[in-house]
Amino acid sequence: MSATTDLIRDVITEIRTEGATAEIAITAMTVCGLVVVGSIVAPQLWPRNGAASSSWRLARVVAMAVMFVELSFQVSMSGWLTGADAATLRWFTEHRSPGWTRAALVVTDAGSPVGVALIGLLFAGLIAWRRRSLIPALTLLGFVAMASAASTLTKLVVGRARPPALTQLISETDLSYPSGHTTGTAALVGAVLVVYGVGRQGWLRALAAVVPGGAIVVLVAVTRLYLGVHWLTDVVGGALLGSLVVLVGSQVTSAWIRAHAVRARDADAQTIRSRSGTTEPRPS
Repeated sequence: MSATTDLIRDVITEIRTEGATAEIAITAMTVCGLVVVGSIVAPQLWPRNGAASSSWRLARVVAMAVMFVELSFQVSMSGWLTGADAATLRWFTEHRSPGWTRAALVVTDAGSPVGVALIGLLFAGLIAWRRRSLIPALTLLGFVAMASAASTLTKLVVGRARPPALTQLISETDLSYPSGHTTGTAALVGAVLVVYGVGRQGWLRALAAVVPGGAIVVLVAVTRLYLGVHWLTDVVGGALLGSLVVLVGSQVTSAWIRAHAVRARDADAQTIRSRSGTTEPRPS
């Protein structure tokens, strides 16, 4: 029993050590990044292949999940991917000015959990009013709430400390990874894009919506670095987590909608058969 326990411990130690190396990090991030890009480009090349599009969407979810897990593991082990954290923090602290600080405070307040919740409620109200339905609005709010919960859980699991208090322009004392501001903003932006069906509006329209949305997420992330309250990998992890929650949520929502449509179609067919006095043929 002791030998088995020692073997298991050695295997776990080896996995943890190898998982924090540059080779594993570069390979995982590169491969998964290519899968994400391919999953976006491929449906545009073969837009009528519904089965392939579904497979690519699933591949995108898996790739994003692997990227987030690998980054989280690297952060917990102070692995290779965290190598630029200190230098990035130092650069921002050396390039501060009163004007940029005031602007950063405004943006970071808008991207705070309270700010994201208020903006989410505003968008939910507009969507409910335009669609005459609460389902899209509740979907948007649900995505944001799930992202917030996932961020809190990840903070507890990883347990990363904030940057030193001397570098912070505002006081933050809770755990650092991932950035809750970036997670919430990414989830809100992604949820709005999904609810408005940006992916179904053509390549150019989708790009015109995604680029400004991505810029908003980057802007919030940069303010957190500027204010000295997060490491670089914190905001990258937040962007990955917020996007991942929206991808998973949209997949689940789409599956539910398809299943509901099938049930409704079967119910309508049964109603028509009942009214016409016909029944389904029994198998011989």
